[in-house]
Order: sequence, then C-alpha cells, then structure tokens
Amino acid sequence: SGTRVASQIKYLPLNLSVISEEFLRDAAIYDVDSILQWSASNTGPNNPRIRGLNSNTRVNGFGGSERDDAISIGRVEVIKGPGAIISGSGGPGGIVNVLTKRPLAQNHLLVAQAANDRGLLRTELDANLRPSDVFGVRFAAARVTEDGFSSQRLKQSWYDYEKTEMTYYGVVQWKPLARTTITADVTYLTQERPFRDQPNVRWDTFGRIAPATG
Repeated sequence: SGTRVASQIKYLPLNLSVISEEFLRDAAIYDVDSILQWSASNTGPNNPRIRGLNSNTRVNGFGGSERDDAISIGRVEVIKGPGAIISGSGGPGGIVNVLTKRPLAQNHLLVAQAANDRGLLRTELDANLRPSDVFGVRFAAARVTEDGFSSQRLKQSWYDYEKTEMTYYGVVQWKPLARTTITADVTYLTQERPFRDQPNVRWDTFGRIAPATG
C-alpha cells in the first residue's frame, strides 16, 4: 500500500501499520469495524478517521466495501498522514487498505466455530487447493447468526433483534510467466434481518436501527 511494490516496513518513510491474517484469527476479529480498533489513532467504524482527520477505505487499492467479513481478508494496511497520497485516493488523515486473501503455497483446509454469551454463533470454512506451482484456488465461507438487544432499538425484548449473515469468497490465481500473475476474486454477501413490526422504526444506511422520529 505504501509503495506499490514489495518492501520491508522498516525501510519505508511512512507511518504504516499492518494487521495480519494470523492476528485476525488469534484476536477473534470478524469484520473491518473491529479491525480498525486495533490501529492507534484510528477511529471508526463506518467513516474511519485517522489522527482526527478524514480517511479513505480501499479494497486491494481500489474502491470497495469496508463492511466485508474478515473471512475474505488477508491483511489490513493503515497508512497515517500525508504519505497516503501515494495511493491516489488518500484522505488528509490517511488510508485503510483491505487486502483480500490469496491462494497459499500448499493445500489447506480449516473449519472453525465460535460462540459467545451475546447470542453469536459463527462457523467458518477456508479451503486452499494448489494443483500446480502456477495455479491456485482458494474458497472461504462464513455463516454468522446473532440475536440481542441494543439501547437504540427502543424497548423491544432481547430476542427482537436477529441477524443471519452468509459470506462467500473465492479467488483464482494463475502465473503464466515468471513475472506475470493473474488474480481474480469475488465476494458475495447475504443478510437476513427479521424484525417485528414497530412504529417509528427505520434502518439507516449502515444497517442499524435509526432513532425514532415523529
């Protein structure tokens, strides 16, 4: 993100933080909103601000959704300050660049499940296939069910808020020449948010319950 070429962080004249896939798994981080809380001087979640100034969020250096599930994320790079201008779209505060997963060098299969006392149940599948040195395929999926109560949701009971979310991610990588790599990936997200009929209840643009009006 900082130079557009592979470089070691210690040689970059930039304030750059990298959050790796291994850290995401160890810290049980499941979305970009939670990831950004681990970067100093960064606040969010929906419109990240770095050092109190506006910043931009990009996926693989281009425009994309910052709300993607972490099942598709390989790492997150945060550039703070004016050095983010190298991205071509950096805000005055910096830029958050979400880099999606890539095929691994060896065959790999991971199945995981997590739950907590707030009604969260999460199941993950991450499979990597490497049939040859020049071709690789990786597929990942996550299913999240959650129910609970928030003070923004008027006076409904605990079970009034339920969500089921499915995220599918796939990537294909082909290396026809020693210095040429072709990569294609896709992310597909579905959500179900059943909600009991209530007067003066509406969703805002970020999928949250907006304050009652009228």
